[in-house]
Amino acid sequence: MADLFNDVKPFDVVFLEKFERVQVLRRFQGSSSWKTLRDESGKWTLLIQYLCANQLFQHHDRGSSSHDPPYREMNLFIRESTAYRRLKAKGLCNRGDIPDFYGTITKIKATDWPDLHMFHEDKLPPNAILIEYIPNMQQMDLSNFLESYPHRFRDILCEIHKARGALASRQKIWVDKEMKLVDYFVKNLPEDYKDGKLKRVWDYYYEYI
Repeated sequence: MADLFNDVKPFDVVFLEKFERVQVLRRFQGSSSWKTLRDESGKWTLLIQYLCANQLFQHHDRGSSSHDPPYREMNLFIRESTAYRRLKAKGLCNRGDIPDFYGTITKIKATDWPDLHMFHEDKLPPNAILIEYIPNMQQMDLSNFLESYPHRFRDILCEIHKARGALASRQKIWVDKEMKLVDYFVKNLPEDYKDGKLKRVWDYYYEYI
């Protein structure tokens, strides 16, 4: 399946606003800048993620290392963009289960993009992943809880795992552990909702803050 957008140029893009950095990427010692954008026709509103080519990504962007495990891709950009392509090919984007994926931009010359001034001093060019911008997206919690939400979340997660294809034994162990955590969440979030406060699933929201 071909990407919708290819060879995007600076004059094709209008930056609208900047989003906060995503905490999960900080755990990988990475940094990111999230921006909404639209093409010249105004037809598309997208979310663009620029992964900063910091020290961690510089090493792997220059090629593989003898220290890389043979069973795992260590380049975060390749891993994430590959995941979106697989999920789109399996129909999860079309069903609206995950944001739509439009393509990637690689080796961006940041100095040609005034809005990307935060990358102008980087030694290596950043890459971008183009995904759908969904306005007013909310985290599932007690304020917007419906009984069907946790079960739908679990169903989608199962579909995502199926899209990955055959798993190595170590990956199967990880998936089994993850699904046990999800099953606990699906069972106990409704109980916390009945009580009117997070208790049983408190760690799922605040453990890593």
